[in-house]
Amino acid sequence: MVRVSLSNAWLKSMEHVVIFDLDGTLVDSSAGILASLDHAFRANEVAPTGELSNFIIGPPVREIVDSLSPGLEASTTDMIIESFKSHYDSSGYLRTVPYDGIDQMLRRIINAGVRLAIVTNKREVPTKLIVNLLGWNNYFSSIYCPDSVQPSSRTKAALIGKL
Repeated sequence: MVRVSLSNAWLKSMEHVVIFDLDGTLVDSSAGILASLDHAFRANEVAPTGELSNFIIGPPVREIVDSLSPGLEASTTDMIIESFKSHYDSSGYLRTVPYDGIDQMLRRIINAGVRLAIVTNKREVPTKLIVNLLGWNNYFSSIYCPDSVQPSSRTKAALIGKL
């Protein structure tokens, strides 16, 4: 359970946006990511050399695939990534759950008049699917993903700079 103590005075004094990462900060998306990676490798008949575990989650999917199967031809890596995206966007994201207490914390911050934003390495489509799934559509004034800005950004620092 996450316990966050935010004084009302602090919240009311905020004139800026509070920025959150999504995966591993607001939500646990590991089950869906791992299931989609497993599906993608199986669908392309590639056995990963590394273990599919929570320890691999965090970097962009291309980096994960490269770390799990170094030396693959670029076309094979691309097919695995496309299989991952298709699976994750259709069913994998449904396994995402918010950490305990997050919804209440977000509502408290919003009710104090503070704007919220998400900056994530996750693509825009599944990010918005997850936000919708959790009923958070009206919580965030901005959502920044690598593919939601032009030119696309490769790092969270670049996304935060755009925010």
